[in-house]
Amino acid sequence: MRADVDGQNTVALDEANGLYYGFVEDEVVILYSLKTEIVVRCDLDGKILDNKLGDLQTVLYSSCFAYGDGWIYYSPSWSGELHKVLADGSNDTVIYRGSEILDMCYYYGWLLVVTGDTQEGTTGSFMIDKDGNDNIISVGASRTGDGYLYEYSDGGVKLVGYEGEESDVVIPATVYGMEVVSVEWSSILNDQANFYILNEDVQYMLMKESELTWEESEDGSGVVITSYSGEATGSCEWVAIPSEIDGQTVVAIGDEAMQNLGVKGIFLPEGLVEIGMDAFADCDSLVNIIFPETLTTIARGAFVFCASLKSVVLPDSLETLGVHAFAFDTALEVVYIPANLSSVSGMNPFYGCPLLSISISDENTSFQVIDGVLFTADGRELVSYPAGSTATSYTVPEGAKVIGNAAFHGAQNLETVILPEGLQTVTANAFMNCSALESINIPDSVTTVGALSFSGCSSLTEISVPSGAQVSEDVGVSVTYR
Repeated sequence: MRADVDGQNTVALDEANGLYYGFVEDEVVILYSLKTEIVVRCDLDGKILDNKLGDLQTVLYSSCFAYGDGWIYYSPSWSGELHKVLADGSNDTVIYRGSEILDMCYYYGWLLVVTGDTQEGTTGSFMIDKDGNDNIISVGASRTGDGYLYEYSDGGVKLVGYEGEESDVVIPATVYGMEVVSVEWSSILNDQANFYILNEDVQYMLMKESELTWEESEDGSGVVITSYSGEATGSCEWVAIPSEIDGQTVVAIGDEAMQNLGVKGIFLPEGLVEIGMDAFADCDSLVNIIFPETLTTIARGAFVFCASLKSVVLPDSLETLGVHAFAFDTALEVVYIPANLSSVSGMNPFYGCPLLSISISDENTSFQVIDGVLFTADGRELVSYPAGSTATSYTVPEGAKVIGNAAFHGAQNLETVILPEGLQTVTANAFMNCSALESINIPDSVTTVGALSFSGCSSLTEISVPSGAQVSEDVGVSVTYR
């Protein structure tokens, strides 16, 4: 039927084609045809016109569609795609991919879209800019078939709740093909289920708030976790620390907060800024740590005595690495020094570790790696020699002035070390426990030899130092002056 806007002067159109539902574009009516099961173009009297829609006639018939400002917006059944196409069938473009679209309408440059899963019986809705442009506004939370509540956010979705009944729940990386860009943890987590984060095919179980204690950070930016009382063993050996507690960001792991955890892997959350002293000390089973790109400080001894830890990739956000942060991690072989690390506090953070490889970001301006050995950027201080190296001799390059505290600690294969003229200081513990070391020269330029610098060097009987050098009373070997 055709009628005036006031409902008068109704006229029956071509009833034989079963025309119903459509829109008008430049005095051409585009309507569903129940008889031919396609979408057809008609004049205002219902007469079928030439086919300018091509294959789109059939596609539109099995789609929900809307019209606005010269464009047809449609979604093929079960596709999860939203298309825009000109009314003549040209310039077909996908402007959205996600969950199945059930219905839509056009209003002043925006599309109100109803989504859902016809099999699961779930629905949701959002508004999207007529051109897409990732400009999506949620209209309340939508629900997935397995019980997640989500909203559209930043080109993806934000999880805002869980109403499912499973006891073990994996936080999804995508919802209906859209990336999960954020999670409102305080609304998701509950004590009725175990929740897991999936990272590189490993499921990390989220610690429950009821098993954590915390306090407000000194600067008021969030909370500091002070202890964990959960089991974190058996099926829960891979654990994740939540990014929020009681709606506040977790900004720090406090001193000794997670000592002696029987875990294999730890997933640390985005938003975490600092790991406190001895925070994860004595985690004997720990083999993997996922660091966030918000972390700036790892304090003294944070991962000391983690005997199973084999490799460490520090985040580029890290600025400060504390004294013996990874000391005595007796399986640690590979370390990556990140772009922004600028401070290594006082002592080789990897002493007692059988390192085979030290690599560094090309963007780091505070340190450099020369032939696998970590130096300050100016080359003046040797910070860390990879103690697991199989090399039996090493020549410290010209320009070095300081052998850092515990720099060669535990390099048990070294037999000969050649120090350059111009070196000034051999710091405390520098060559401690280099049990195979037999020969080392102390140049005339050396002014200081620190305590215990050769302690545990069982193959070395004495060192010869210049007469004016200040030598600690207990360097670990006999000293002669020349």
